Amino acid sequence: MMRLFAIAAAMAVLAGQVSAQDAAGPAIDLPLDKGLAVDSLTYWPSYIEAAGPAATLITGKVAAGAAIITIPYRYKHPLRLKTPVRTFLKSIDAGAPGFDAGDFSGAIGVEPVMCFFRPNSPNGYALPECLRYVGMMGVGWATAQVDSNLPAMFQAGDPAGTPDVDRDVAIEHDFKLILSVKAWKKKVVRLTWTSDGRTVGGYSLPVNADGTATLKLMTGVLTLAPDPASKDGTIVDFASDAPALP
Repeated sequence: MMRLFAIAAAMAVLAGQVSAQDAAGPAIDLPLDKGLAVDSLTYWPSYIEAAGPAATLITGKVAAGAAIITIPYRYKHPLRLKTPVRTFLKSIDAGAPGFDAGDFSGAIGVEPVMCFFRPNSPNGYALPECLRYVGMMGVGWATAQVDSNLPAMFQAGDPAGTPDVDRDVAIEHDFKLILSVKAWKKKVVRLTWTSDGRTVGGYSLPVNADGTATLKLMTGVLTLAPDPASKDGTIVDFASDAPALP
């Protein structure tokens, strides 16, 4: 089973830097040498790593669904298919970029998983086609259904061919994990993490008595407030000298 974990104060160092997009406020770099350390769950699979020294924070007025925090990431073990791989519906072409998602415990042993993108398809880099080796009953390689480019589950499906790959070949795409506000409710504000437009995680923050919500970071505290001029819009304030996580 894919291991997911919360990014918290004691977690491993992340890295990444990206310019702000689709937001009105000024951008602030958040150093990640001690981790981002948000106080709620963030999905972060073990097969990725951030790509530089800082995340990007947008302050001021931010529209609903626009990025508040952006963490660029990359896959630790990128791949490229050397030859086409047969699948039930359509073969994956030679040259397809992808990543090694690691080994997972199967019914009778360790089962590796590899995922490949079809850059010119409608899914592009948002939704890969994954292959899982199934040792039970001599099944061999099979397709694995996933719901994003940061999948947590790899449910084996139809039989597939055996992937022959080149390893450590960079994927020419900028992957970003983006935190945004989905909606403000009476008692909570709902936030989502997305990657290439697909939801990969989410949670709710309680609304304080003054109508704001607080998100603690390693380097300070974010105060979120509903924007009265924009439905589900948010006014973001960052205090770097505020008490943060130890």
